Amino acid sequence: MSEPDFSGLRVLLVDDDAFLRSLTARVLKGLGFAAVAEAADGRAALALLAREGADIALVDFRMPELDGPGFAAAVRAGTEGAAADLPIVMLSGSSDAGAIATAEASGIDGYLVKPVKRDTVVPALADALRRRGRL
Repeated sequence: MSEPDFSGLRVLLVDDDAFLRSLTARVLKGLGFAAVAEAADGRAALALLAREGADIALVDFRMPELDGPGFAAAVRAGTEGAAADLPIVMLSGSSDAGAIATAEASGIDGYLVKPVKRDTVVPALADALRRRGRL
């Protein structure tokens, strides 16, 4: 099966760890996204989303200010004009069933355990985009 075409899409990457964010951004840019916007926490991400929009978000589970589940719940509620149907894939260092259940309850479309690798992120992003009718 061929790899999906992400070339016309904008991704919002949210992670408080600058090093992991830069590594993940490099992977996303390598996938051909038209733009990769970055934020260090959920509040900054909501503001960035309101200003610039995005086609999909890749969001860390644990962050200061506003964590990943809080960000996802705010998006689903349409906070700050966010598109409530924005595809959201949660990132976490944990594969704990409780963390996954919390993330799913916030309305996410996918869950990935860090570090991000091309062979796991491509299907997760494609599935999330298809689920929301954006790919």
